[in-house]
Amino acid sequence: MTRVEEFTGDDVSELTPVVSGFAGGENVDIGVIIEDDEIIGGSVVANEEGYSVMEYMEIKPEYRGRKVDGTSLARALTEYTLDFLPDDRTLHSVATSLDGKTQHIRQSEGFEVSGLSLDKNRSGVKENPSGGFEISLWRLGEDEHLQAYVPEEIRDFVDKSLSDQRDITYLQPESTYRFGASIDELDVSERKFEADVVSGEDSLTEITSGLQDLRSINNWAEVVNMDVSEPFTYDLSSELWGQGYRPVDMSPAVTGNNLKMAKIHREVGEYDLTPETVDLVDETGLDYRVVDEDELSSTVVFEP
Repeated sequence: MTRVEEFTGDDVSELTPVVSGFAGGENVDIGVIIEDDEIIGGSVVANEEGYSVMEYMEIKPEYRGRKVDGTSLARALTEYTLDFLPDDRTLHSVATSLDGKTQHIRQSEGFEVSGLSLDKNRSGVKENPSGGFEISLWRLGEDEHLQAYVPEEIRDFVDKSLSDQRDITYLQPESTYRFGASIDELDVSERKFEADVVSGEDSLTEITSGLQDLRSINNWAEVVNMDVSEPFTYDLSSELWGQGYRPVDMSPAVTGNNLKMAKIHREVGEYDLTPETVDLVDETGLDYRVVDEDELSSTVVFEP
């Protein structure tokens, strides 16, 4: 007999390898699939202030593809996890770009794609073809009404991101507005840099020059994050667009209405994307080619 339930035991060695690493953490809920008293899969939910993150789901390899009462183990575990949380709780989840299955399951449960996370450890450049980026999905506890300083060239993407759950009023800085920002946190690796730009005292020229100084011939991607509730975002995102950056993610208010823009320098892929994800990618302005496609997904390669 197969059942899904909350993990309440003390012996974490019973859990699947990755899920066991989360056990004992603060504000963490773990669900497990049990067959004949053996734990064959598990899921992890981390509860943050204002939202929950479906961190991880794992089924032992020998049980993948199995079903319980006509439902795949992965979907049964997802349904249990969602039932365990309040209906009005905002939920975040990620899906790998290497397999469309998780994307389909999440989207069938009311999640929408907000964009792409170009993780430095999952770059997927040719030197690391086993990698990939993450697809960010959200199911908001209530519809969001957002006021955003976003220029015309980026609005098609922002309109498409979480379009069923978010209404947007676009703003322009007032005539008396004076640009002011600063580069805050930096994440610089041998292949990529990612910068957070926040309100500050530096001019637009100083910000763009600072980003230029971070560039390297080894970068496969450059990523800049900014909060669209800040007026400086209007001019900065327009300037970055002119330099070849494109919008790739637009998170909800619970994480700061963060607009992520990226520039890719090397061919990236192959990735399996659901039709809904491809629809959003079409609005980024990123160049890509389709390698293969069917009704469930398209295999694409991103091009610089």
